[in-house]
Amino acid sequence: MTVTTLQMREGQVYSLGQKLDWKEQIGSEGVPGLSGEGVTIGRKTVIAAYAIQPRINIAYKTVKFRVDALNIGDNITYSIDGAVATSYVVGSTDMDLELASLTDSITSSLSSDVTASYEGSEVVVTGNTSDSYTFSITFEDDNEGEVTHEDADSCDFRIYLRPPLSSSNNRWNLVNGGQGSVEFRGLTDRLITSGYDQMYIEVYNKDDASKNVTVFIAPASL
Repeated sequence: MTVTTLQMREGQVYSLGQKLDWKEQIGSEGVPGLSGEGVTIGRKTVIAAYAIQPRINIAYKTVKFRVDALNIGDNITYSIDGAVATSYVVGSTDMDLELASLTDSITSSLSSDVTASYEGSEVVVTGNTSDSYTFSITFEDDNEGEVTHEDADSCDFRIYLRPPLSSSNNRWNLVNGGQGSVEFRGLTDRLITSGYDQMYIEVYNKDDASKNVTVFIAPASL
């Protein structure tokens, strides 16, 4: 394989960024509109890495839900992939006791697909394989709990850079070629960012708008 002069120069530039300072980008819905959006990388940063992660753990899909209240006799129903729902009847107002029983119920009834655990008032459901699944849970009273996180299966993304505010061009700009698609395994790469102050990654076209995708950006230093 013949290495071009341009490829050699790019390799020299990328070699400058040896230390990555990973920062989670807060919010990724829609185009950037404010100077404070995205992650500040600093105009002297030559390279910035980024990671787009639909899953908390690449090995399995994660769903989280929170239980806020317990009413004796109420039903909590759950199912996976549209199958017939299983009903759990609340037997007490002891949160720790009931969540232990609920997670045992989920794990035992859906053991071929998922495992459930809890910490505090949050229940975490994780797949037993890397396969995707759809987990649904319904509380008899809407105030009793809600789903707080569900890994996405796929999404599209766009990358934007903004020069310093002191620059005459201090607007957000879409990076040429800085867009693509990600499936559940996620994506990481590096970008030459010299002269730009902020970086933002827009996530869109998720397989379900309510699902979650995490974005990290890392300015690199020597």
